[in-house]
Amino acid sequence: MSRTQCTLAAALLFAAPLSAQSKAVNLTGKPIAEIEAPFTQISGVRELPGNRAIVVDAGEKTVQMVDFANGSVSKISRNGSGPGEYQYPLNAYAGPNNSTYIPDPMSA
Repeated sequence: MSRTQCTLAAALLFAAPLSAQSKAVNLTGKPIAEIEAPFTQISGVRELPGNRAIVVDAGEKTVQMVDFANGSVSKISRNGSGPGEYQYPLNAYAGPNNSTYIPDPMSA
């Protein structure tokens, strides 16, 4: 992700009112769906349509697509310094047209 994309992601994050970003989550009840995949340090999750989510694991430095409907987990990017690659993914932010921004402080 380029510096411009990271800046855009940050601008989108802070441009919306805080109340529009908040979503109450009750973690005390039984989960609707579970996945058996191990994660070390989840630093970001972005829910997607179709019982899917993008999960950023800062501990393992991975960005993965979790599909709760079929119980699958697959990497959707890889470690590196080229286009679409990352060195240290931090979080997952919603962008326009159902895109996702993943900030990487190591890419410039």
